[in-house]
Formats: sequence, structure tokens, C-alpha cells
Amino acid sequence: MKNDEILIVQDYLKITFGNEDIQIRKSENDDDLNSIFIKNSRIGNIFRDIDPDDKEITYTCLLYTSDAADEGLGVDLGGRR
Repeated sequence: MKNDEILIVQDYLKITFGNEDIQIRKSENDDDLNSIFIKNSRIGNIFRDIDPDDKEITYTCLLYTSDAADEGLGVDLGGRR
């Protein structure tokens, strides 16, 4: 993902979940890997889906909520429940 694209998606996530602490950071070693953080805790990854037949840009987001649930921890993205 390009820097401007990351900022757009990051702003979308902040608005959607009502949480200003959400950040997307690029990996230093892998251009395709972008991690999602709340404050300084990494909570998942986001990838741009590449499909030449698709006319729209889509993203896949993998959140680590199952790990947090297994350990009895919570991940609060904010927003409505």
C-alpha cells in the first residue's frame, strides 16, 4: 500500500470505530505487510487485495482478537457494539 492509501484507510478505520488511536504502519522489510496498531499494541494486519478482474480496490484485515480472547484479554476498537 502506498503512503497516501494508508492514510485514507487509517482515517476510515478511525471514523468507523470511533477510535483516534488506530494507526497503520508499513513493514520495513515487506512492502505488502501493513500492521494495525492501537496505541503501541499491534492488533492485526491489513492487505490490499490484488485481483486484475476486480474494478474496485478491496482490503483484507486480519485482527488478532482470537488470541486476545484465548488469553482473556480484550481488544477495544471503539464504536458501537
